[in-house]
Amino acid sequence: MARIEKNKPLPDHTALKYEECYAKRILEWYDNSRYKSLIIRDKPDLYCESLDVGIEVTDASDPEDQEAHRLWSKLPYVNAKKNDSYLKRINQLGYECGWGALGLKPSKSCAVYDRGPASGPFMPIYSAIENKVVTLTKGQYQKCSKYELFILRNVYLKTVWLPFFLKNCRKKNLNDCFSRILICSGWILIDLDIEKNVGNLKEITSDEQYKLAIDARTIVEKAEMEKNKEIGIA
Repeated sequence: MARIEKNKPLPDHTALKYEECYAKRILEWYDNSRYKSLIIRDKPDLYCESLDVGIEVTDASDPEDQEAHRLWSKLPYVNAKKNDSYLKRINQLGYECGWGALGLKPSKSCAVYDRGPASGPFMPIYSAIENKVVTLTKGQYQKCSKYELFILRNVYLKTVWLPFFLKNCRKKNLNDCFSRILICSGWILIDLDIEKNVGNLKEITSDEQYKLAIDARTIVEKAEMEKNKEIGIA
């Protein structure tokens, strides 16, 4: 199993996925009366025992963005040769190190993320819904009374877009497979209640973001330590 070093980026492969732990903490923070003590498992990724609700978590970020940010986070901890190769690859992916989001800024053409939910940057959200509906209808999830979908995607979200999101997400969410769809951009969470046809937007302050991220990392670290103990790794 992976060894986790304090104050360094998490390894690429851990017993629990960071994204799922982060979704768990976001949901518990957002509505603790509903999402109480979520259990991390598989297919679906999270389970609310009191409501018998399964929650699937998916990252709709562009693969290039994910790779660039992963390499950027490792820059302070690698030797000069690796540092140069990481920087070269970051540039190939269309980024350069700077003071943009997460320390990176686009060096090439950049999508405009506030043009509205019908524009290109939002298409991966709708594709993620379609893909997860297919998986759910194939019977690949454990049986639950209801299912919800939590999507991570770094886009600009506005309250005035909620009616469009509801309409479009319902189109992609065939037969209302998911009773609720939540979209998190890091600093904003959108909650689309498909059954009631209402939406809600909740801002996440920078302090809250930091605390939730640390909470999620702590869950990953604890699971990794327990796994390492099981197989005799100190």
